[in-house]
Amino acid sequence: MAREKSGTTGTALGKMRGDAGDGCLVSYFHGRVLLACEDQGVRLAPATSRYLAGVMAGAAGPPRETLAELRAQALAAPSRDAAGSWRQLGESALLVGGVFVGALARRNVSRAYCVAMGVSAYGVLGATACEGDARAVYGGLADEFGPVADVLAEVGDTETSDAVVRVYRAWRATGSERLAARLRGWGIALPPVDATD
Repeated sequence: MAREKSGTTGTALGKMRGDAGDGCLVSYFHGRVLLACEDQGVRLAPATSRYLAGVMAGAAGPPRETLAELRAQALAAPSRDAAGSWRQLGESALLVGGVFVGALARRNVSRAYCVAMGVSAYGVLGATACEGDARAVYGGLADEFGPVADVLAEVGDTETSDAVVRVYRAWRATGSERLAARLRGWGIALPPVDATD
């Protein structure tokens, strides 16, 4: 998936995961994404691996809405909101088809359906993105959705991934040194407590 330029990050690409949360979690998950890519022989451009780290850092569990509901929202969204709706569908398909694969059985959905929804969402985003980096990331995700979902499955394959997000959010809310020590034990470099306000 070497369709994107490395090095610079355009404005649209910077906004792709602007809601991902704190850089500490993104950095932690970026390392996990890179290790999973190496384990599976998947090549991702730097902006794509950072995007996936942001998806993981922003995950708070399986999406509440079905992929069909998210697709209907994306199709009905006014043009100014369409990109966000398509991105939500793509990210949800990545999470359900990779990290929260157990949700597939509960929702009576096949992995092929998740892949098709993700390919569709990222295909639309790749075709309509204005900036080259965003176009390349989204287009690459459309082209390689299945292997990328497998990478996220490996990243989320341990209880630690979910625990890291929960403990980090609790630490941000409380500043607890006990929680900070647990996060540092997982290799997360934390900002000074006063920097979390």
